Parts: sequence; structure tokens; C-alpha cells
Amino acid sequence: VLGLLPQPQARVNVMITNSSAVAISGTMDVLDADGSMASGGSVSMPFSIRAYSSHQFGDVLSNVTSRFGTGTGLQVRVRLADGSTGMMMVVASVVDNITNDTYTVMGSMMDAQRAMMP
Repeated sequence: VLGLLPQPQARVNVMITNSSAVAISGTMDVLDADGSMASGGSVSMPFSIRAYSSHQFGDVLSNVTSRFGTGTGLQVRVRLADGSTGMMMVVASVVDNITNDTYTVMGSMMDAQRAMMP
């Protein structure tokens, strides 16, 4: 998921929805602009979601730093765990910390065959 703005300008929440009839598990990673793991904060967060349910990670860029400028190239990658079957969707909301205006960034629907969602 690209198009995220880091703290202190904005807070980013990520919602992972399991749209299948089986439980899924995986990892949400915060990556730097070059695709490597970002620094600081919680940059790798595991999840396990029941069928037809969702999980929200709040303020995922809190205390995360980028090696590149302002950090506007930070991105989120969501991966299903090996052996996890099912389907998921990912959406991120970016909330401006001054105005509280929000915009939504949609990921693509993904299943176990595609292994990863940028």
C-alpha cells in the first residue's frame, strides 16, 4: 500500500479484512521507499483473523523512521503466511493530524496464490 504520510503530519491506520470462509494469518510490514524494512517502531506485525472478520492496526507509522528524507515513501506490505488459504483485502486510512481530514488508500484483493500485496 503506497501513498502513506508519516508522523507528525498524519497517522495511518490499516484494516485487513478476511473475505473468505476460513481463518487467515500473516504479517503486515512497514517498508522504506526502497522496499527494505523501515526502522524503529513496530515494523512487522503478525495477524490472525477469523473467517469474514477484520483487524485494524492503528497508527502503524508511529515512531517509524525512513532513511530517505521526510519518510513520505514509507509503505505497507501485507503477506499471508505459508499454508494460509483464503482471501483478504487491505485498506489504509491516512488522517491529517492538524485538520483530521482523511483519505483512503485501497490495496488489491489477494489470495494465498499471490503471496504478497504491495
